This record gives sequence, C-alpha cells and structure tokens, in this order.
Amino acid sequence: MKPMQWSKGMSDAEAKDVGYWERNMLALLFADGWYYDTENNWPGWRRVLSLKEGRLTFHIPDEFDVGNLRRIIPNWDGHTTREKWDRVADYRQIEWDAE
Repeated sequence: MKPMQWSKGMSDAEAKDVGYWERNMLALLFADGWYYDTENNWPGWRRVLSLKEGRLTFHIPDEFDVGNLRRIIPNWDGHTTREKWDRVADYRQIEWDAE
C-alpha cells in the first residue's frame, strides 16, 4: 500500500479516493479489530473495521492493508449510520443543528 495525499490538479474522483483513504487510515488507527461482513451487498467492501467494540464500524475496501490489526468475530451492534455519528457527536459534546 502506498500513502495517498491530495495534490493540485487531481480529478474529483482522485480527490474522493484520497478522502476515503484518509478516513480509512484514521479508523484503522483507532480500531479494535477487523472482520469480514459476508451479509452486505457491496462487493469489494466486505472488510469492516470495528471501533469501541462494535459501537462504531467502517466498511473499507477488501484490499485495504490493515497491517497487524487482529481479525475478530463480527461485533456490529446493529447501529445505523446516523446512530454511529450521534455517538461520535455525543462523545465530543457536539450538538447537531435542528433538522
């Protein structure tokens, strides 16, 4: 795996790929483990990083190198994407704007 970084003149697709790579690297830094989600519908995105014992999870590309992060049994707690971000906001005492 090579480090990715934004550079002037990148296409929108390349910039998006860098953004995902950066998100994946941050999730990897704080992950407790990883597992394969064999029930999802996203071919190529079955690998999951688990943070906070499954309270926060992130699908990453199957080929994304997780280094020495241990493989664990699936531990997703059933949260929705909104619940995941609400948990992060609560942890950092961020109040969402009214919808």
